[in-house]
Amino acid sequence: MTPPDDARPSLGDTLFRLAQDITKLDPGPLARLRRMGCYGPGEGDFWVLAMRHGLRTDAPGMRLIQFLAMLTPKGAPHLPKKLHDAKRSLGTALVEANYPESRLLRFLALPFETRGDAMEGMVRWLAAKGHEGINIVDIALLLFSPDVRHARRLAQTYYAAHHKAADTTAKKDAAA
Repeated sequence: MTPPDDARPSLGDTLFRLAQDITKLDPGPLARLRRMGCYGPGEGDFWVLAMRHGLRTDAPGMRLIQFLAMLTPKGAPHLPKKLHDAKRSLGTALVEANYPESRLLRFLALPFETRGDAMEGMVRWLAAKGHEGINIVDIALLLFSPDVRHARRLAQTYYAAHHKAADTTAKKDAAA
């Protein structure tokens, strides 16, 4: 018997709890998840997380866990780390990390089936530049759904943040 739809946790709730668990992992399991091949059987740590949170166990589900492990700030597991921030869109995080517009445009032009592979470069960029938390639901929706509205949301939030940053720079230049 499956619970009624209103009794199931939302994707956002599930990912919030998943992010909390991933940030508490020791460096060894995090490293294994970062290196995990998404077309193979998966790491034991993946399966523990997938079963605990009722996650997809296909390649996009494995890739999501891999990406979250890549985005998890490094350091001792007992130190507080921020991975998920529902108020900070992926587009905003990309602008703040100086992600090139040309790369974003190439990503947006890709067919859905190739999005996961291309998204790895985006995630690695963010991980290398550091971040203050990202709405990981944005990442999941881009991986799980071919619906164009998720790609449009990425473009909208990227360009809104880009425009805001340009306005701020122009105002500072005018004041100087």
